[in-house]
Amino acid sequence: PISADDDFFAVGGDSLAALEMTMLLSEELGVEVPEAIAFANATPRALATALAEQLDGAHPLQRGTPEAGAGGEPPRLSAGERAMAYEHALRPDDPRYNQGRRYRIGGIVDPDRLRRALETVAGRHDPLHRAYDETRRPLDPDEAVAFTSATVASWAEADERARALHRQPFDLARGPLLRAAALRVGDETSVVLATHHISTDESSFDRLWREVEAAYHGGDLPVLPLAYADHTSWQEGADPAAAAEHWRDAIGAVPRLALHRPPTQEPDGLRERRATIGADELRRTGTAPFATVLAAMGAVLRRYAGSDEVTVGALVSTRDHPKAADLVGYYLHQLPLPVRADGARSLAEVRTDCADTLAAALAHRTHPFAEIVAERRRSGRPDPTPQVLVALQEIDTLSFGDRPVDQEILFTGSAVADATVFVQERDGAVHLAMEHRGSVVSAATADRFLADLDAALEVVCRRPDTPVEACLAAAGSVLTGPPAAPPVGVVERIVAAAAARPGHAAVVAGGRTLSWAELGVWSG
Repeated sequence: PISADDDFFAVGGDSLAALEMTMLLSEELGVEVPEAIAFANATPRALATALAEQLDGAHPLQRGTPEAGAGGEPPRLSAGERAMAYEHALRPDDPRYNQGRRYRIGGIVDPDRLRRALETVAGRHDPLHRAYDETRRPLDPDEAVAFTSATVASWAEADERARALHRQPFDLARGPLLRAAALRVGDETSVVLATHHISTDESSFDRLWREVEAAYHGGDLPVLPLAYADHTSWQEGADPAAAAEHWRDAIGAVPRLALHRPPTQEPDGLRERRATIGADELRRTGTAPFATVLAAMGAVLRRYAGSDEVTVGALVSTRDHPKAADLVGYYLHQLPLPVRADGARSLAEVRTDCADTLAAALAHRTHPFAEIVAERRRSGRPDPTPQVLVALQEIDTLSFGDRPVDQEILFTGSAVADATVFVQERDGAVHLAMEHRGSVVSAATADRFLADLDAALEVVCRRPDTPVEACLAAAGSVLTGPPAAPPVGVVERIVAAAAARPGHAAVVAGGRTLSWAELGVWSG
């Protein structure tokens, strides 16, 4: 049992669960409970005390709860779905937004029963059986789900088939929206599931798998009080003015990072390593695990930015209401979060700041990133687009009946961004990964970055009073020199060359030659 003095995050809570809790408290009490209260008061006793102090002056609850039917018929696209549909229209054959999992089951699976289970589950979730065109028509089961099965000679062949299925482009208007395969290898089975990102996010796969398992074994499926569009339509009813004001003022300049570009273009890649700390250490810091990750990211990125303030693109779930707990769909937004990692400050101070920043940002997490960019441009503020994204993922331990399941997240071979860092909690361990664009980040740089993030996380969790500037040195990191100089662009290089050689020829045309000095006078 959980006591009144147990830490919410230490017993398994996370940032999103904290916000769901404040939403339920708001609905129960009839007043707006500030999201930040759950981050500042991590035990039930502290939370109850804070609520008692704040209730008298709290504002009445403005929004009700999401209701069935609010998404309309045909169901309206969410902001996330619209963004994914736009990306797909630009590059319909590009697999970079494909999502996939491979599940290795310690036993033989009946292909026909599995196909029927997949079709049953897809029929319960609009993003898996509604065409992504102007009609949003329901697809027939054999249109929505493409299923194959085979017996293969080796796990190497199963791996090759899984990756080929995962890389196949999707036709979002005609289907299928879910591809699956059951590949028998001896007395075991590899089940592969693949979707386009418009239909799912990473957390949707665990929900999807649990329903498929229940349907396959004749178990009860969870009641879905809402459709995906009902929930996202309710989210869009939030006050856009408050969100716009927050994102206009929350971010300063976004320094460019001195990432090491490979001398010749490398293929996109995925680099991985197991972290030194365990999942329990990440959770027992007295604040949200994501705040700890952000503090560690700030300590590493400042070396690449030549600045004490960096901006990290936090990939966060927008599944913000308990009624949406079992829904499958695109629940992911990018939030540009500033991290102040001044060298003299302790990592504990940076982590506390990150928790405050995160709490304030998550209150406006459903505001589309495209709108954040557009509104900042209209107000004359810098583009907030970060170069490095980070996601904290909790990978569930799964089963198939009484058989164990080992799952793997598949990589298409095409990176979505310059660099995306994944911090994954799995089976009590923490795993780090970076998906990187080979034209921008070399594999060697990705490996070094993960090594330094591992080192920074260890210091943040075990020696939080360490100053930021000493963090990587304390962990024996290879990045212990002075911060990197800001990257120099092409224009800056031309200006520097012209200043160094003003008498050299700059332009030769029509029999006339202008020196750099003459060109400067001529151009004003």
